Amino acid sequence: MNPNKVRSHVEIDHVVGPSDTAQRWGGDLPVLATPVLVWLSEVAAVESLEAALDEDEASVSVRHDARQLTTVVEGSAVVVRVTSVGASPRVAVFDIEASDHNGIMFRSMHVREIVKVHGSDDVCHGYRGLFGVR
Repeated sequence: MNPNKVRSHVEIDHVVGPSDTAQRWGGDLPVLATPVLVWLSEVAAVESLEAALDEDEASVSVRHDARQLTTVVEGSAVVVRVTSVGASPRVAVFDIEASDHNGIMFRSMHVREIVKVHGSDDVCHGYRGLFGVR
């Protein structure tokens, strides 16, 4: 990966739909589910890395330290902002905030590791290798 090509900021706009709610994920409330916020965060981080990765590289999520500060209901507009705070040829680190019209509702620190990819088996092997698993 070329750290100089990592985009410093990426924003994703999202309107909370029925499939995004905690009820859809087995919860009780019709509010935006935390797993959806984490997923949107990862989508934005991957977008930030697109131009920086070589053809034989991919990024995998290795850490998310997330804190949901409040909830939003179905129909709400949410903006997820990803800021690159550090990158090396093997690791990228992002600060993430999500907000609605009332302000910041989610914060996260997200780390992605860069792996070499030659096929689907290599992706699994590379990812397991990050954690010392074979």
